[in-house]
Amino acid sequence: MRNRLSQTIFIVLPIVAMPPLVHAAASVQSGDWADPATWGGAVPGSTEDAVIRAAHTVTVTTAPPRAGAQVNAGGTLVIAETGRLEICVGCIFSNSGTVEVGGELVLGEDSSGATYKNWAPFTIHPGGSLVVTRNATLENALSTLTNDGHITNNGFLKNVLNGSSTLINHGTIDNNGILLNDVEMTNTGTITVGLVDIDLGLFSSSYHFVSEGGTVTTYPGSIWTSQEIFRMTNGAVFYNHGSFRTTGGIHHIVGNSSFHNYHEVAGATSLSAYDGGTFYTYCGATQNTVFGTVVDVCADTLFESGFE
Repeated sequence: MRNRLSQTIFIVLPIVAMPPLVHAAASVQSGDWADPATWGGAVPGSTEDAVIRAAHTVTVTTAPPRAGAQVNAGGTLVIAETGRLEICVGCIFSNSGTVEVGGELVLGEDSSGATYKNWAPFTIHPGGSLVVTRNATLENALSTLTNDGHITNNGFLKNVLNGSSTLINHGTIDNNGILLNDVEMTNTGTITVGLVDIDLGLFSSSYHFVSEGGTVTTYPGSIWTSQEIFRMTNGAVFYNHGSFRTTGGIHHIVGNSSFHNYHEVAGATSLSAYDGGTFYTYCGATQNTVFGTVVDVCADTLFESGFE
C-alpha cells in the first residue's frame, strides 16, 4: 500500500482595515472639557462622540483630543478664546442646544465627506473662527447661525430651506468651497468668494440675500447665482471679478450702494441701480440690461436710464 502524503491547504485572508469604533461619552455636570469630572471619570478620546446633556455647559479652554460633539436641547458648548476643538473623522457634530465659539472649531478633515447639523442658536464671536474643511458639509436648518468672527469654508456651507433658517454675517466669510443660501441671509461684514481656490469658489443664493453696508468680492472663476431677492443697501459694495449670473427675481442696488463689474453680469433678469445706488462697469466687462444710474468707467460716461 502506498503511503499517502496528507496535504494541508492554507487560506490567507486579506486584512481589511476597519474604521474605528465610535463610542459616546456623556456629560454628568457642567465644567471644563478637559476635566474628567465633567464626563464622570474620563475625558472623551479621539474615537468618542461627546454628548452634552440638557442643563450642562461644557467649556473648551485648551485643545483636547479630536472628538465628536452632540449638544442636546438645553445643553451648551462654549469654545473659549484659548480653546480649539477639532471634530474627528467618523465622529458627529450636531447642535440642538447652544454653541458659542470664541476660539476655533474645525469641522471635518480632507476626504472625510461628513455632514454636520445645526438646528439651534450657533454664534461665532469676535475673535472666534469656524473652519469647514474640504468635502465636509455644515447644514444650518431651523435656526440662526450668526458670524461675528471668521468663517473659512473650504467645503459646503448650506443655509437650507427647512423651516426658518437665517445666516447672519457681521464678520468675515472666506468662501473657497460652496456657500448656499436657500432661505434668509444678511451681510454687514465681508464675504470673499474664490480668493484661495478660484476653481471651487461658488456663492449661490436662491432666496433672500440682503447686504446692509457689507462688502462682497468675487474673484475669477467664482460664480454667484440668485433666483429671488438680492438687495444692496446702506452703502454696501459688491466687487465682481467673476461671473454674476441672475436667473430670476428682483435685484436692487440702493441706498448709496455700488456694484462694480470687472468681468461678467449675465442672466435673464436685470439689476436696478436707483435711490443713490450706482452700477459701475469697467474695461472689458460685459453685462445684460442694467437700469438706473450706470457709470462706464472706461468711457467716463454716466447713463441715467437702462442700457445694454
